[in-house]
Amino acid sequence: GQVTICPSEPATMELLADQARRVRARFGSAGYLMMHDEVRVLGWDPACRRFRTPGEALAANARACTRLLEGARVYVWGDMFDPWQNAVKDDHLVAGDMTGSWEGLDSSVTVVNWDTRRAQMALRFFARRGHRQVIAGYYDSDPKDVRRWLESAAKVDGVIGVMYTTWRSAYDDVETFARECGK
Repeated sequence: GQVTICPSEPATMELLADQARRVRARFGSAGYLMMHDEVRVLGWDPACRRFRTPGEALAANARACTRLLEGARVYVWGDMFDPWQNAVKDDHLVAGDMTGSWEGLDSSVTVVNWDTRRAQMALRFFARRGHRQVIAGYYDSDPKDVRRWLESAAKVDGVIGVMYTTWRSAYDDVETFARECGK
């Protein structure tokens, strides 16, 4: 049910610029979350082929989107910029290599990190690049699993928060999750 767009197509940036203007005017929030998440198809059309790799195309788009949100705090899901998660070679239906996408993230962008399988490596990677991070934990699993995230986060600088993240609108574990975060 998803519709794909080309992040390199000029019409896409026009649409995003219009949406950013309207959302900022309507909500006036201090921060915004960019939705560069789980990109499954990229690099097949002529607009993207002006870049050497799909990773470069995504980096250029992330830079452009960050500029659209200038003056606000900018957040982004980490998976497409994480070299152990989706910023890899031969990811899904991407026509080429997604590595290097992280070069499009200014250090002022806060990464919402959900790489639970390689939490320590991912946290260190983004911390070395100067990013603040928010841990996106839970995902409808045992709420006590957040302790592993917090143990990993204690070893790096710049982790500023933890987010209860659910796919199923399951909020029965919020209190347990919060208690675990407070330990």
